Amino acid sequence: MCDLPSGRITWSRALTPSVAVRVAAVISARFPGVQLGWVHHDRVGYQENYAGRFLAGERYHDTIDRIDRPVLKMFGVGPSLTDAALPALRSLVSGLADVGHYFPGVVDLVAPGVSKVMALRRYCAAHQITPAGVIAFGDSAADIPMLRWSGRGVLMGNADYRLHELADEIAPGCAQDGVAQVLERVIPVRQEVDR
Repeated sequence: MCDLPSGRITWSRALTPSVAVRVAAVISARFPGVQLGWVHHDRVGYQENYAGRFLAGERYHDTIDRIDRPVLKMFGVGPSLTDAALPALRSLVSGLADVGHYFPGVVDLVAPGVSKVMALRRYCAAHQITPAGVIAFGDSAADIPMLRWSGRGVLMGNADYRLHELADEIAPGCAQDGVAQVLERVIPVRQEVDR
């Protein structure tokens, strides 16, 4: 978790370097052609042959066996990461990492037990906020537990239509500023008065 707007990390549970190396090795062996990247607290690493889109921030390229710092998230990109391959991938990394997010061709791996709902629960507990006081927004299957936990779970309109019935509300899509539209409707706005 990080403090906004400073970006200072206030809590994290990361993959140890040795576990990150093992996870990268088993994925590379089972899914040849998948390109890997990994996120540290302050920069993003990529395999030397990584040709996908880069994440924002300072980056470097290296081989997977030289990961030597805790990894907040590892990600893989490649056509072999399909719906049909997802169960095998989960089994392959079981006990080492959890699939934090998946979309055909892209997978995010995190430390076991790490999820958006876990982080939200932790934040709310630290600030005495009940689920009823939370509006959560999401756009993927990985967001559903968080949306279900929240007092109001809002799924973005651009999300897979099969997920729509699992949310309290469907917002307009991201391109239509759906989050802003919902917030403007549910949070009272004080009008500034010229004096």
